[in-house]
Amino acid sequence: MANGQQVIEFLQNCTDTDLPSLIILDYKMPILNAVEVLDRIQLNARFQTIPKVVWSSSRQPEHVQVCINKGAVNYFVKPNKINDLRQIVQQMLAISNEAN
Repeated sequence: MANGQQVIEFLQNCTDTDLPSLIILDYKMPILNAVEVLDRIQLNARFQTIPKVVWSSSRQPEHVQVCINKGAVNYFVKPNKINDLRQIVQQMLAISNEAN
């Protein structure tokens, strides 16, 4: 999806059986950023059990903390090395598999 509003619309249009097993949000999405999307997701009980992670270039502790406080299970800083990316992907897959 190109922006946070599209994430919300996608989730609202999903049937219960088609809901994703993991939601990955970019911190600085246009229209609605990750924090705003997390706020809206928290308002709907259908989405509360879906694990949510944030993916960002920002290392600012306040960004990490607000995302965790809003329901993200993890906050990943975009890596510079392919091996670091592989580790993040493995962690995201593990989070998704734990939810199922």
